[in-house]
Amino acid sequence: MLKLFSTRLPTLFNHPKHPTSILKSLPDRFLNSCLPSGMPRSQKMLSFSTYKEINYGEALDLPPNLKLSIKCKSMIYKAQQESTPPPPTTLDLPMHSMNTGKSNGEVSLEPSIFNHEIRRDIAHTVIKWQLACRRQGSAKTKGISEVRGSGRKVRKQKGGGVARAGHGRPAHWRGGVKAHGPKGNRDWSYKLHKKVRKMGLRVVLSAKLKENKLTVIDTFETESHRTALIAEQLKNLNLDKSTLFVDGKEINDNFALATRNIPGVKAVWGGGANCYDIVKHENLAISKSGLEFLSAKLKIEQS
Repeated sequence: MLKLFSTRLPTLFNHPKHPTSILKSLPDRFLNSCLPSGMPRSQKMLSFSTYKEINYGEALDLPPNLKLSIKCKSMIYKAQQESTPPPPTTLDLPMHSMNTGKSNGEVSLEPSIFNHEIRRDIAHTVIKWQLACRRQGSAKTKGISEVRGSGRKVRKQKGGGVARAGHGRPAHWRGGVKAHGPKGNRDWSYKLHKKVRKMGLRVVLSAKLKENKLTVIDTFETESHRTALIAEQLKNLNLDKSTLFVDGKEINDNFALATRNIPGVKAVWGGGANCYDIVKHENLAISKSGLEFLSAKLKIEQS
């Protein structure tokens, strides 16, 4: 009975001549199975009466062959609404000064880069490719000619009452060779299309903007390479912990020397910005020249 109601409920409520008394005839166990048990019956009936207002199939973009109960759909819809941060109302961000930490004007972001659709599958694909290409593939075990021991026959062939053995280095013996072990020359890297890699960068940059974790700084130029001075400036900007700094075509040497001693802080030039580092660090700080570099590299030309 419950299964029948669950499958026929959309049809009943979408029917133009359905009687309103059907709400009163719904059993309590069906209402408790579809909606929270602590909700009053009148509120449950009201929730079912407004079923047509939210089309979970379209809101969740579910495949047509996936059959879920209303309770599952409502829980998924509520979780998505709570976990998804509201999109930014504008793509204009304040530009901060490294020395003073105060706002120094505004900068407009490229919509095709920083307002991209959040594609978790693309970001996962790019990060997985990055980590695979970083693998050394240097794992190696000794072969039959490298493991300790000679090739002398350890015992006579027959008459001992034990299995025959040719030498003391077989794979099933203690101290023997590793059967089919790694050879130390494996290449884990594979090819990933350039368009997918660029889309991954757009996705993670847009995600940082929607999470309000993106900061624009006028310049990373500094006259001193002392870590204490740079650490104080980053603390004023709340960027002293888990922050990735992205500059333009080249990064200032003093800034790179000063930041490499701060735990959780990493500075790269524009071409070194990648999905893994952006996702790994909590905050992202981009200089004005870095924005120009990324815009020229990732901008989608409208045809």
